[in-house]
Amino acid sequence: MKPQRLQLRGSLRWSLFGSLLFLAASMTIVFSSMSAHNFIEGLDTMNKKLMYQAANEVDLTHQSIGEILGYRVAKRWQDLPENVQNNLPEPACDGDFVKNIDGGGFFQRPNAVYLAVILVNKSGEKRYVARVIKPADMQTSPREFSRFMYIIMFAVIAIVLFAVFIFLIIRSVGKPVQNLGDWAKSLDAGTLKNDVPEFRYYELNMLAELIRESLLSVQETLEREQAFVRHASHELRTPIASILSNTELLEKMLDKNAAALPAPQREREVAGRIHRAVTTMQHLTETLLWLSRDDNNLPTATSFSIDELLQQLTAELTYLLANKPVEVSISTDACELTLPYAASRIVLSNIIRNAFQHTDSGRVTIVQNRENIEIINHIDSMDDDAQVHLVNERGAKVDLGFGLGLKLTEQVTHRLGWRYRNTAIENGRRVSIVLRSPTQPSGEHG
Repeated sequence: MKPQRLQLRGSLRWSLFGSLLFLAASMTIVFSSMSAHNFIEGLDTMNKKLMYQAANEVDLTHQSIGEILGYRVAKRWQDLPENVQNNLPEPACDGDFVKNIDGGGFFQRPNAVYLAVILVNKSGEKRYVARVIKPADMQTSPREFSRFMYIIMFAVIAIVLFAVFIFLIIRSVGKPVQNLGDWAKSLDAGTLKNDVPEFRYYELNMLAELIRESLLSVQETLEREQAFVRHASHELRTPIASILSNTELLEKMLDKNAAALPAPQREREVAGRIHRAVTTMQHLTETLLWLSRDDNNLPTATSFSIDELLQQLTAELTYLLANKPVEVSISTDACELTLPYAASRIVLSNIIRNAFQHTDSGRVTIVQNRENIEIINHIDSMDDDAQVHLVNERGAKVDLGFGLGLKLTEQVTHRLGWRYRNTAIENGRRVSIVLRSPTQPSGEHG
């Protein structure tokens, strides 16, 4: 499945684009609103000046009200037209300007605009000047846009231009970032040592170099660990083989000289434990060597009795239950399976050892039905004193097993395609495993 190159959610590119576009749109709207406000203020200032000129030009010596250029000039407020008096409050002092807009909206002309001011003309006489502006009085072409429409058009065009400009900038910057991501995805052990390509910007080049150095450090650490496992496993083969051959020789010598020894059975038990421990070490080194390889080849499979192996491992690990009130129940079914013997022994040994070690009081149940194996440990409830005693006793013990624990079990079962589950139950755990031969289809393993 190819990765999506354009993801709106959580995308740095679109977050930056949205932020800059919001900033540009906000500034455009604010300045457009200021332009509209200043336009209205300019009209009011122009009307005030014209009203002052009308107050000086109209002679009211022989009349109470006069008119010039649509402005009504009167000596008293009561002399102005009735519609002016009904729609405006009387100005209170010299220079007091009042205005009322009747109806209309942002995109629609009002029904009427009422203006009035009280002034003192050059002769020192008080004059009331008023004007009523109606749509019919506006001598404009039907096709001519209003000033507000020009402002709105300017705002929309400015926002569109900002959006295009921001998109081009982000596209110019985003392309090298996308190239950096593609380059990082393509890195592997073979290409890590190649030179870092050019990503146009200094910061991206520095980031690419940091990514390369970080991955190189991880790769070198991984190679050292793999080399250590391989070398240690290879070097252990010789002393393990030497110990194994000598234990076999010791067992033969014990059998030969059994009559001369005072307690031959005890020496045989010691030799048998040494022999089993060395065999486990041999199987472990073989498994670690196999896990450290990068190929998909499986270890050699041999035919053996899985029920006998379980019985043998249970007997070998019984020492872990010493001085513990633990009941072990094992039920097996005679079954021959063709599996990698060393890996099978390590996996089953680790599971049984883990159940024995973590059960201080209770029971361990081992059930095997052909290739299906289930191991359950149930811990009995204890009082506080008993728990403290067992915790101290467990802390003083030394783990005598060679298993690397459940981590190794998970790796081996996953590599072999065995179905493995380790789940918690009330007062214990349940481990189930399905052993599959290399020729069987490997089902989903959990």
